[in-house]
Amino acid sequence: MQTISQLDRKAFFKLFNHQASKRRLYVIKAVSKLGDGFLYLLVGAACYLIDTETSKLALFALVLGFSVERPVYFFLKNTLKRERPSQSIVEGFVVPSDRFSLPSGHSSAAWLFACVITWYFPEFSYVLLLAVAISLSRVMLGVHYPCDIIVGAILGTGFAFVGIFGASL
Repeated sequence: MQTISQLDRKAFFKLFNHQASKRRLYVIKAVSKLGDGFLYLLVGAACYLIDTETSKLALFALVLGFSVERPVYFFLKNTLKRERPSQSIVEGFVVPSDRFSLPSGHSSAAWLFACVITWYFPEFSYVLLLAVAISLSRVMLGVHYPCDIIVGAILGTGFAFVGIFGASL
C-alpha cells in the first residue's frame, strides 16, 4: 500500500503545478466548475423537454445512477477519510467543499454522466473527454490525488451502468 501511495504522490506532482499561470488556472477552474452539477441538471432538463423515448431512458438512467452513486460516494469518502493533498502536502488553488479526497466526487459524477450520455446518444461521445478533463482538473487544482480520480471514474462508470440497466427494465 505504501508503494501505491508513493506512486500516487509522484503522479500528483507531475500534474500539479504550483506555479501555474493565471490564464491556465482560469481554464482549469472553469473545467472543474463544469463538474459542479449545473451541467448535469441542464442536460437532464433537456432530456425531459425533448420527450423522446431515448431521452426519457437517458433521464431515468441519470436519476437512478446518481440516486445510488451519491450515497455510496459519501459513505466511502467519510469512511476512508483520506486527507486531500491541499491539507497535507501543498496549498491548492481552490477551497474544497469537504475535508476528504477519496473518491473524487467530481470525477465520479462526470464519468456517470458521460457514460450515460454516450450510451444513449453516441453522437455526443466527446463528453467522455469532458469527464477526463474534469477529473484531471481536480488534481491540477491540488484537491485530489490521481488515485482519487481513478476510483471516482470507476465508481461513476459502474453506477452509470446501474442506471442504464435499471432504465432498461
